[in-house]
Amino acid sequence: MIVIFCGLFFPEIPNINTYINSNNEHHLLITKVKIAGDAPIKYRHNHPEGVVISQTIKRTDTVHAYVSKDGVIQMHLPSKSATDSHSKINTRYIQVGVGEEDNAPNFAKSMDNAAIYTANLMHKYHLKPDATSYNNRTLYSLNDLVHSKNSTNLDDYFGRFGYSSVQFYNLVSQYYYNKAIIPPFGLPIFERLIIVLKIFGIIGGFVLIIISIFLPSAFWKRWWQ
Repeated sequence: MIVIFCGLFFPEIPNINTYINSNNEHHLLITKVKIAGDAPIKYRHNHPEGVVISQTIKRTDTVHAYVSKDGVIQMHLPSKSATDSHSKINTRYIQVGVGEEDNAPNFAKSMDNAAIYTANLMHKYHLKPDATSYNNRTLYSLNDLVHSKNSTNLDDYFGRFGYSSVQFYNLVSQYYYNKAIIPPFGLPIFERLIIVLKIFGIIGGFVLIIISIFLPSAFWKRWWQ
């Protein structure tokens, strides 16, 4: 019964990016919200220097945009409720908050939306996705810039679904350069194998339950003795 329950109610997605690429629907809904008293953002160099991705439990005006499985809610300048450290970030970078999802398919959809939105921002402001170099880096997680006990760790959230910041940056690059992600050798076969094993596990569980119900009581007495 445990095997059947897990197989039916816990869908396994071994690789989020390949799952996203297997889905042909990549439509992004962007809703723009005007905050009262908002003003144009005054960036340090008159333009954003990159994009910062952070984990956001719920929609908040302390980020420039909030992303979920449903799309993007785009705000303008964050309100004065933002902390000083975040305010400094918001005068240099576009901060995109990713909302928490409770299952792998919804998480994959939110990552797809966030990657498309980030790639579009980079095209708009003539930035190239770079998460490694020191001088020209344009992609960050909030933890790269803010070291605080109060800030949530993006990789901890990603890790719940077997994901990482590196995989997200690769997805952004894919959309930026309009290239398909090539999965590691053997991964598609492994994913199909997982699905087949789940199906056999569910069928086998049902067969064992039926057999155990209809076997004569004498069999169980002998087994127990």
